[in-house]
Formats: sequence, structure tokens, C-alpha cells
Amino acid sequence: LAMCRSLSPMTAPRSGPTVRLFDLLPDGQLRVVAGVPPDYFSETGQRWGNPLYRWDMLEADGFAFWIERMRTQMMLFDLVRIDHFRGFEAYWEIPGSGANGGQRALGPGAWGEAVCRPLQGVSGS
Repeated sequence: LAMCRSLSPMTAPRSGPTVRLFDLLPDGQLRVVAGVPPDYFSETGQRWGNPLYRWDMLEADGFAFWIERMRTQMMLFDLVRIDHFRGFEAYWEIPGSGANGGQRALGPGAWGEAVCRPLQGVSGS
């Protein structure tokens, strides 16, 4: 028997790391949120409402938040699956105050190698 964790890269809008790691306005409101562009299934797209990371801040500290987050999950579970992994390459951002509109934004190109290298050999007991 193996335990698998499906880890969402998103967090709740008011979670602990949000203040430092996510794109907020000076008043604490979300500047942009995650979503999906218009497509065959939805003319207006989808507003997921999750905060988006400040990749510049995460990269500046060597992605320490993600390394620790993954290390913890790898110690607890036999397999960790990152849900919506494609969002690390590019994602759709919508104005925090709106329901429509938005634009494609690029994710952190260095994320994969920067996070995976320090985690080699980490596993639960």
C-alpha cells in the first residue's frame, strides 16, 4: 500500500503565506487571481479566485517556500503529485476585482530545477 498526495499549487486567499508570497495590493486585496481563458466550454472563461504567486520574491530566496512545502509532503507521503503542474510554465491571471478579462502570464522557468535538486533523496521513513 502506498500513500499518494495530490498537492494543489494554489492556496486559499487568506492563508498564512499569502501576505508575503502572493500578488496583493497595498490594502491587502488580491491584485490578480487565477482563472482560465475563454474557450469552447465557457465564453467568458473561469475565475478560480486563488491568489497568484509573486514569483520574483520566491525566486529571490531560492524558492525556499516550495522546497520546504515539497520536503514536508515527501516525508509524509510515498508519492506527491502536483495538480495543475502546467501552471508553473504559464497561467491565466484575472484582475482581482473583476470576473472577466485577463491575460496569459509566464511562470518561473527556473522553478523545476531549483526545487527538485535539493529534494533528491528525500523520502518518508
